[in-house]
Amino acid sequence: MDRLCQQLLPGPGAKSCVSIAAAPTLKVRLYRPQVLKNRQRLLLAVHGISRNAEQQLQAYSQLADELGIWLLAPEFSVQHFSVENLRNAESRLGS
Repeated sequence: MDRLCQQLLPGPGAKSCVSIAAAPTLKVRLYRPQVLKNRQRLLLAVHGISRNAEQQLQAYSQLADELGIWLLAPEFSVQHFSVENLRNAESRLGS
Protein backbone atom coordinates (compact mmCIF):
# COMPACT_ATOMS: atom_id res chain seq x y z
CA MET A 1 0.00 0.00 0.00
CA ASP A 2 1.37 3.41 -0.90
CA ARG A 3 2.42 5.94 1.73
CA LEU A 4 -0.67 8.09 1.17
CA CYS A 5 -2.90 5.11 2.03
CA GLN A 6 -1.11 4.52 5.33
CA GLN A 7 -2.66 7.66 6.79
CA LEU A 8 -6.08 7.36 8.33
CA LEU A 9 -8.21 10.50 8.18
CA PRO A 10 -6.86 13.74 6.77
CA GLY A 11 -6.85 17.07 8.56
CA PRO A 12 -8.68 20.15 7.24
CA GLY A 13 -7.90 20.83 3.58
CA ALA A 14 -5.91 17.60 3.25
CA LYS A 15 -6.38 14.22 1.58
CA SER A 16 -5.54 10.62 2.38
CA CYS A 17 -6.36 7.10 1.27
CA VAL A 18 -7.84 4.31 3.34
CA SER A 19 -8.92 0.71 2.92
CA ILE A 20 -12.19 -0.54 4.33
CA ALA A 21 -12.18 -3.81 6.28
CA ALA A 22 -15.22 -5.12 4.39
CA ALA A 23 -13.48 -4.53 1.04
CA PRO A 24 -9.71 -4.53 1.63
CA THR A 25 -8.87 -4.44 -2.11
CA LEU A 26 -10.81 -1.19 -2.54
CA LYS A 27 -8.82 1.96 -1.82
CA VAL A 28 -10.88 5.04 -0.99
CA ARG A 29 -9.37 8.48 -1.46
CA LEU A 30 -10.67 11.05 1.03
CA TYR A 31 -10.64 14.83 1.06
CA ARG A 32 -11.64 16.81 4.14
CA PRO A 33 -12.86 20.35 3.47
CA GLN A 34 -11.15 23.33 5.05
CA VAL A 35 -14.25 23.83 7.21
CA LEU A 36 -16.54 20.86 7.84
CA LYS A 37 -20.07 22.35 7.79
CA ASN A 38 -22.23 19.27 7.36
CA ARG A 39 -21.28 15.97 8.97
CA GLN A 40 -24.33 14.17 7.57
CA ARG A 41 -23.57 14.59 3.88
CA LEU A 42 -20.72 13.61 1.61
CA LEU A 43 -19.79 13.88 -2.04
CA LEU A 44 -18.98 10.63 -3.82
CA ALA A 45 -16.94 10.96 -7.03
CA VAL A 46 -16.59 7.75 -9.03
CA HIS A 47 -13.96 7.72 -11.77
CA GLY A 48 -14.64 6.55 -15.28
CA ILE A 49 -12.51 4.43 -17.56
CA SER A 50 -9.35 6.30 -16.50
CA ARG A 51 -9.60 4.68 -13.03
CA ASN A 52 -7.95 7.79 -11.58
CA ALA A 53 -9.46 8.50 -8.16
CA GLU A 54 -6.79 11.13 -7.42
CA GLN A 55 -7.99 13.09 -10.45
CA GLN A 56 -11.52 13.03 -9.02
CA LEU A 57 -10.25 14.53 -5.75
CA GLN A 58 -8.60 17.35 -7.67
CA ALA A 59 -11.70 17.96 -9.78
CA TYR A 60 -14.19 18.06 -6.89
CA SER A 61 -12.23 19.34 -3.87
CA GLN A 62 -13.27 22.96 -4.50
CA LEU A 63 -16.94 21.92 -4.49
CA ALA A 64 -16.38 19.92 -1.28
CA ASP A 65 -14.86 23.05 0.29
CA GLU A 66 -17.78 25.22 -0.85
CA LEU A 67 -20.32 22.76 0.56
CA GLY A 68 -18.25 21.94 3.65
CA ILE A 69 -18.60 18.18 3.14
CA TRP A 70 -16.28 15.18 2.86
CA LEU A 71 -15.27 14.04 -0.62
CA LEU A 72 -14.80 10.30 -1.24
CA ALA A 73 -13.35 8.81 -4.42
CA PRO A 74 -13.14 5.01 -4.57
CA GLU A 75 -10.38 3.55 -6.72
CA PHE A 76 -11.50 0.49 -8.68
CA SER A 77 -8.13 -0.91 -9.76
CA VAL A 78 -7.76 -3.02 -12.90
CA GLN A 79 -6.08 -5.70 -10.79
CA HIS A 80 -9.07 -6.21 -8.50
CA PHE A 81 -11.97 -4.86 -10.58
CA SER A 82 -11.30 -6.00 -14.14
CA VAL A 83 -14.15 -6.83 -16.50
CA GLU A 84 -13.13 -10.50 -16.28
CA ASN A 85 -13.25 -10.46 -12.46
CA LEU A 86 -16.69 -8.83 -12.53
CA ARG A 87 -17.99 -11.41 -15.01
CA ASN A 88 -16.65 -14.24 -12.84
CA ALA A 89 -18.36 -12.79 -9.78
CA GLU A 90 -21.59 -12.40 -11.73
CA SER A 91 -21.49 -16.04 -12.88
CA ARG A 92 -20.91 -17.22 -9.29
CA LEU A 93 -24.00 -15.31 -8.24
CA GLY A 94 -26.02 -17.04 -10.95
CA SER A 95 -26.96 -13.88 -12.82
